[in-house]
Amino acid sequence: MNLYNEPIGQLEDGRYAKYVQLEARDVDLNNRWKMASVFETFQEIAGEQCVGLGFGWNRLVEQYGYCFVIVRMYVEMDAYPGANETVRVETWPENKLRLIFTRYFRIIDQTGRIIGRGVSNWVLFDMKERRVVKPQTCPIIQTPDTSSLEPPVLMPRNKPELLCQSDCTCIQKEYLPVYSDFDYNGHVNNARYVAWVQDALPMSCYGLFTQTFDIYYEHEIPWSSFSKQPDLVSIQVAIADDDGKFSVCGDFADGKRCFACTGTWNFI
Repeated sequence: MNLYNEPIGQLEDGRYAKYVQLEARDVDLNNRWKMASVFETFQEIAGEQCVGLGFGWNRLVEQYGYCFVIVRMYVEMDAYPGANETVRVETWPENKLRLIFTRYFRIIDQTGRIIGRGVSNWVLFDMKERRVVKPQTCPIIQTPDTSSLEPPVLMPRNKPELLCQSDCTCIQKEYLPVYSDFDYNGHVNNARYVAWVQDALPMSCYGLFTQTFDIYYEHEIPWSSFSKQPDLVSIQVAIADDDGKFSVCGDFADGKRCFACTGTWNFI
């Protein structure tokens, strides 16, 4: 398979595809694509498909005051390309439009090998009322027929939660969100939580190969309330002592959970 011979843009089977060349800012100190940058790429390509289908961010906001918000993302990676490498990224929505709807992703390297798979859950969000709305209330949302496509990966049954601390090395930190964490949806961007997770891990983990990454966004951090009363996020890290698993959770001062993440490392 010649990667560059494959079609891009909106495809007949419902996929949307594009080539992405990784830059220095996209990789870590090991010259591996950062997981936070993977999430950013997924977010951007999903938005591009929506624009092409007629319900991109600008139109949703201007006509309805709505935006798409991610609830959960699960990613599996078999390899991480480095700077100046090109990958093909594909995405498509599930064929059924529900209150919580699903979108899939695939990453293909320069040899044509699938090296990454993702599945995500999204909702339509009223930006003024800060609440979820049914997509059926927005008639411009018309998704393509993707019934011929197989899911590249399935969402795990159980949501992420903190590992049992009796069998783990545990760390607790506090973080105050900053200017660069917030996006044009008026809250902390989904990829920034991934960066928080990576930054919370100890230096002994920096060289490890993250094989799976599962994050659930439970409560948003909206700028409208944060700007009036900044709230520290208590970040709890638990690293299993013997099986390559880790978990990271973020809680508000009142005990309400902001996000929860679990993952596994492949010791290569």
